[in-house]
Amino acid sequence: METITKTQEQEAQSVCGLVGCGKPITRQGTCFCSTVCRDTALPRLSLSLAMEFAPPGTILHHSWGYDMTINEFCVVLENTGKTVKCRMLGHTTVQGDAYAPHGSQVKPDSQHEYGPVFRLYIRGPATDTLNPDNYTYSFIGSYPYCSNSPEARRKGYFHKTEPTRAYYENHND
Repeated sequence: METITKTQEQEAQSVCGLVGCGKPITRQGTCFCSTVCRDTALPRLSLSLAMEFAPPGTILHHSWGYDMTINEFCVVLENTGKTVKCRMLGHTTVQGDAYAPHGSQVKPDSQHEYGPVFRLYIRGPATDTLNPDNYTYSFIGSYPYCSNSPEARRKGYFHKTEPTRAYYENHND
């Protein structure tokens, strides 16, 4: 039987869910076995931090494009700690024109929700190497792509928005 020191015991918030492992998971989200366990396990501490990181009303951002930059925004409706339920948000142009050579600056419009509710998976926590207590999460999954076609979906990698930031967008292909 493996002995766990008091420090490890304090760090352990859960045990690895991989069949046959059962080792403690540390605050960093890893157990002391294979990388398979490290990639699949999610400690309870991360669940509570994930819920605090993106409470309902949080706006998430994703950008994509080939020779252009398109911004997508969504709002969190519910957070379970492992997934978030969201709806797409429109955006308003605060400067410029997306079809002009210099592009535009856009911000999410929290008054313009549209489309069906969809689910994104929470991935993380990732720690800042300079400040290990600073956690961040990513939100990954497919979302409704076109408002006039409910079957159209696109995969995205969303991040929490900065409240006052405007995001660069251009539609010049």
